[in-house]
Amino acid sequence: MSLQRYRLLQAFVLAGLGLYLGHQIWSGALNLYAPWPPVWPLLLMALPVVLGLLFPPQALGASAVTNRGLNPSAPLSANSSAGVTLGLAPADRTILDWQRAFDQPSTGTASLEGQPANVTGFVYHDPRLPDDRFFVSRFVLTCGVVDATPVALLVWWPSAKQLPDDSWVQVSGPVHQDTYAGQPVLRIQAQNVAIVTAPAVPYLYP
Repeated sequence: MSLQRYRLLQAFVLAGLGLYLGHQIWSGALNLYAPWPPVWPLLLMALPVVLGLLFPPQALGASAVTNRGLNPSAPLSANSSAGVTLGLAPADRTILDWQRAFDQPSTGTASLEGQPANVTGFVYHDPRLPDDRFFVSRFVLTCGVVDATPVALLVWWPSAKQLPDDSWVQVSGPVHQDTYAGQPVLRIQAQNVAIVTAPAVPYLYP
């Protein structure tokens, strides 16, 4: 079951409970189960609803990367194998798939050299990068937003400076090895960078 369908099922269950409670109140049957309750618990339960309406949820973006720090070579392959990742067509790999393949000692970066990437993520400008480079990034969620980890691929693009942080882009081009902060990383020699709409589910899952 997809995450979207699971959340939809949760909404139906909660709506069903609300309808059932409303029926019990309307019929007077609720008086058989409980005395007249105080008002403050209802106000407390309504607080998340009010906050949700006043402050719509937003996906983690470039500012969160700055706060949490970015390590494009962080090993995130504990729950996957290089064989599974490399079994995907290069153009079907996500940013996380490319990083997993790159982090696998048995893979060898030479086998990835020149393969075509086609990934989607948000723009993150690291102040240490020259004007013709940026990171295409996503957050990986294991349990929740609290443990979200940023993953990214370095991108070479002559007009990189014109792309605003947090704009979602689709980047395509061959991958090559590069360095960032003294560490080896993968770089996409972008042949095309297109502004796209943010996906309905902006996060990746291991």
